[in-house]
This record gives sequence, structure tokens and C-alpha cells, in this order.
Amino acid sequence: MSSELAMAVKRMAAEKNITEESVIEILEAALISAYKKDHAEAKGVEIVLNPEENELRIFALKLVVDEVEEGQEEFQIPLLISKVYDPDAEPGKEVLVEVTPKDFGRIAAQTAKQVVMQRVKEAERDLIFKEYSDKVNEILSGQVRKVERTHVIVNLGRADGIMPYSEQIPGEHYFTGQRIRGLLKEVGQTTKGPQIVLSRSHEDFIKRMFEIEIPEIYAGTVEIKGIAREAGRRTKISVSSHQDGVDPVGSCVGQRGSRIQVIMAELGTEKIDIIAYDADPGMYIANSLKPAQISQVIIDKASNGAVVIVPESQLSLAIGREGQNVRLAAKLVGWHLDVKSPEEAQELLQRIEKQQQHDEDEIKKAASKVKTSKKDRDDKHEEPAISEIKGVGPKMAEKLIAAGFDNARSVAKASVHDLCQVDGVSGKKATAFIEAAQALIG
Repeated sequence: MSSELAMAVKRMAAEKNITEESVIEILEAALISAYKKDHAEAKGVEIVLNPEENELRIFALKLVVDEVEEGQEEFQIPLLISKVYDPDAEPGKEVLVEVTPKDFGRIAAQTAKQVVMQRVKEAERDLIFKEYSDKVNEILSGQVRKVERTHVIVNLGRADGIMPYSEQIPGEHYFTGQRIRGLLKEVGQTTKGPQIVLSRSHEDFIKRMFEIEIPEIYAGTVEIKGIAREAGRRTKISVSSHQDGVDPVGSCVGQRGSRIQVIMAELGTEKIDIIAYDADPGMYIANSLKPAQISQVIIDKASNGAVVIVPESQLSLAIGREGQNVRLAAKLVGWHLDVKSPEEAQELLQRIEKQQQHDEDEIKKAASKVKTSKKDRDDKHEEPAISEIKGVGPKMAEKLIAAGFDNARSVAKASVHDLCQVDGVSGKKATAFIEAAQALIG
């Protein structure tokens, strides 16, 4: 190997932040490829490469023969010469022979250069992919390198990140050279290398910002219980404390709002509501609708919903502009929320009571009809009809009547064998019909 190539190995290793051993492995593969370019049929090609000793040798397998055939010098070696490489060599055996061309050092360096650089580039891509894959869901800082219509390219140092339009905060404008922060959302592999996707609109961007700026959250004393966000407009975040005497909301706000102001400065015009988490659903819902004052929360666990009663003067505040406040609150607590004024709530309760009364009356009427029907039949000594037997539909009733079974009593007294003669009646069905008929006639 030339001293120039030896220095190139050291330079590439330093520039690309990979070991010299890795560069040598890449170079060995490239040199084998370069040799095979002119010796495509060569077998078992091996490279001996030692930068420190300035050594570059190539070996290939050759077949031992008594006499080399004309035109086969590249693939065969006479027995006498083969003994130099392997004392036990004999005709028909293959031996590893040095085949280094005279000018291979110069030619190899030129031929291998492109392959080496490509391999180094691939190794560098793999390192970048691994490095950034380990940082997914973390906040990274970078400088805007280019602003496109559909995305922004951010220089992160060793690589560029891309922030698609869908991951940008609506209303924000970016310019070349601007320093910004973003959540590393995902890292993917493409033919051009790792694709590092950044986001400023994701809910986890807010979460990580709080973890960075609020020491109590980073330490685990205060926990983030939930986040509901409409990027660029408003975010609700609920927090709780794991230590007595620590106010979770106050910890996030900071003295005179010092902590929350840092986060809000990063988000521009987006508002942030910090909510005290409560294990009681009613209290949690009431907290989530702040700054509105709540009169009462009626929970319906069956429908996973709640009716929230607020004073008339607080109604618009509770609902928010375009329903934003109640929409974010519902997302935060995981309940369907129906905000009502006292008058609307009263009307709703009256409708519910009226409906419940109506349902009760209908049930009583139905029960009364059943009793009357049974009494009338008993008075007239009428037998229950076939259609009254449990499990007997209209079509089956017609088949049973056609087979001579006039009423439920006739079925109750029949045998399983008799009923099985009817089309569509199995032994299991026959047994069920007989038992149901017997229960019906008492």
C-alpha cells in the first residue's frame, strides 16, 4: 500500500468518525472487487492489507497440475512451484497463491476510491441512523437550512432533519438561519440515507418541554397525567404531585410565571392551561373546564359521559370559542361532556324523568295485557296456541299445525319421535319444544 493510501485511511476514519479497522475492512472488500474486475473467474481471492507495514498482497486459489495448460496460467500452477506455497501440494489440489499485479498499488487505489467512499458513506449513514434512533421522542435543537412549501429542512449537526407541514405549528413562519427546537418523532431509512422527522405540533413536544423546564417533573415529584392539544391555539395539561406539600400547578407556573413563560415563548401565541388532576371524575372534569366556574357535574358511567351544569354567565366561557374549551377538556379527561345552563339542565332532567315514567307505564300495560290474556283463556278453557311456544316461529308453527299439532298441549304430550317427523325439527329442537310447551300449559 502506498503511504498516500495509508494516510487516506487515517483521514477518512477521523472525518467520518469510524475506526481505522472499519475503513480497512471496507478497503479490503473494495480491492477484491477491483481485482475481480480484470480477473472475474479468479477463485478464493484474499487480501493481505497492513497500512503500518506498507504491505498490500493479493492471493487466489489455483489448481495444482503436472503441466499448466496453455491459456490457463491464471488458474493453474505447476506441481513444482506449488510446493513453495504448500509442501503437501499434489495434482488436483488447490493452493493459495500470491497473484499481486506489479502495478496494483496504483491501479487499486484509483479503482477502489469510489467504492471505498461509497462504503464509508454507508457506514456513516448506519451510525447516524443508530445515533438518532436512540433519540426518538427527545427534543433536538437545530438551525433552519432551507424552507420549502411542504417542509422545512433543519441542520442538526451531523445530519439534516425534516419537519413536514403537518408537523409544524399552524401560523408559525420559519426563515433560513433561524434556531428552532423540535421533537424527534421518527427516524426512517431511505435510499438517500436516514430520514429524521421533527415535529413541533405533537403533544409530546409539550410534554418534553415541561420535562426540560420544570425540575419537579424531571425528578418525578410532579407527574403529567394527560395532555390535550390543538397546536398553535391551545393546550390543556393535567398534573399531579407525588409529594406532600408540593403544589403541582404552582411548580409548573413558577414564581411570577417564570417557568411557564419560557415554554409559552417557544410556542408563540398558543395558550396553555395547567390543570390539577383529581382521581374523582367529577372534580377532574370541573378542573378541566377552568377558568369557567362549575356548579355541578352529573356523572353517567354507563355512557362514559357527564352533564356539566354551569351558571348562565359562565356558559360561553365553559364552552369556549368554537367549542374549543369543552372539546379539549373532554379529550383530556376521556369523558363525553355536555355543558348545560341550570335551566337547560332542569329541562333535560324533566325529559329524562318523563321518559322514565313513560317506560314504566308501558311495562305495566304490557304486564296487565299478559295477565288479562291468560285469564281470558283460562275462563274460556282455551289451550295455548302453537305460536306461543318459546322458540316456535310463524313458519315452524305452520309446519306443526299441518302435521296435526293443533295447540301447545298437543306438543307437550307428543314424543320426541313424533315431532322429529315434522320437516326441520331435530331431536334437540323436539325436546326443547316439548319442554317449552309443558312450561306454557303449566
